[in-house]
Amino acid sequence: MLDLKTHELRPGDRGAVTLTIPARWLKRNDLAAGDPIHMFEDADGWLTVIPDTDVLAGKLKDIPPTSPEYMTILSRTFYAIQKQRIEAGNRIAMNVRDQRLTEDEAALLNAHLKVGLHAIEKNVKRDMSRVLEPIPIYREWFSKIRGVGPLLAGAIIGEIGTIDRFEHISNLWSWAGFGIHDGVADRRRAGEKSHWNPVMKNIGWKTGKSFIKLGGYFRMAYEQFKLEEVAKNKPWAAPLEASELAGYRLWLPAGDGTILTKDVVPGIIKAAKKAGNTTIRICRTDGHVDNRANRRNIKLFLGLTWMKWRELEGLSVSAPYIAEHGLAGHTIVYPAEVVTAEEALQAEKAAEKARKKAEEPLEQ
Repeated sequence: MLDLKTHELRPGDRGAVTLTIPARWLKRNDLAAGDPIHMFEDADGWLTVIPDTDVLAGKLKDIPPTSPEYMTILSRTFYAIQKQRIEAGNRIAMNVRDQRLTEDEAALLNAHLKVGLHAIEKNVKRDMSRVLEPIPIYREWFSKIRGVGPLLAGAIIGEIGTIDRFEHISNLWSWAGFGIHDGVADRRRAGEKSHWNPVMKNIGWKTGKSFIKLGGYFRMAYEQFKLEEVAKNKPWAAPLEASELAGYRLWLPAGDGTILTKDVVPGIIKAAKKAGNTTIRICRTDGHVDNRANRRNIKLFLGLTWMKWRELEGLSVSAPYIAEHGLAGHTIVYPAEVVTAEEALQAEKAAEKARKKAEEPLEQ
């Protein structure tokens, strides 16, 4: 979103408007100088800017519809538009809370956003569904998994491209930002360049949230992972260093303690040192526990996707590490089992729906 106060608007030819904006913003939003755009202004003078659909069509016209590049452009366009719509909606809601907009004014602005942006999102989603139909990994895997619709499936296929470049499951996890290096989960660190695909990592988290929201096999897997992570959340003695404490929860025998925010940590360290302690006991927050469970679920899904995709391509599928080494407490799952479980869950859901409908009183 752009603040109109810091950008010049001047009349162009034939009633057009020329908007001067930073080059880095153009690059971040996959735009080039001279591209036509749609602009939606809110009451604060902020603009929501998205590419014109003709620009999207121009980028796609010479690309085969079933190619990963085609799907990548569609998915990135959809999520860029969705992000702008959500941000604009949040700003409208904030202005209502601050009494800078009335409910009626907000409703009008939201209707404007819905007409302009939802229509484009709907078109992109329709196009994605169409191009996915003949693709084996979509037909045989993604379409059978609850929580993975055409947009997420297309985004994953588009970003991965060809599965033969990932010889092992761990290669895919690492590239997608869900790997383990030196015993620590991959995450951004100041001054270090990320070695994973940030778009794919974001798609992975979107997929995980979709599983939780929509149910199915991977919702059940997440719930099991959550129980395991809660059970593993034991306190440990952490040194009195801000970097070791911030973001965790102070552990207390009687129950949950304070979450150690950056503002709280200095006081905690000072009090601990005054008491003669060199460490304090901390544990993970509920958010940490949830993220760990979600991360395990996403890795399970990506691993199964890797197995099914390589199988469909006629490539070798190496046995999971736990299958070769028999680690205690781990259960091996294969794609066919997941599809069968999804079908059983859907049948159960349909039967329950039919039962409830049969129990409804007949209208007189």
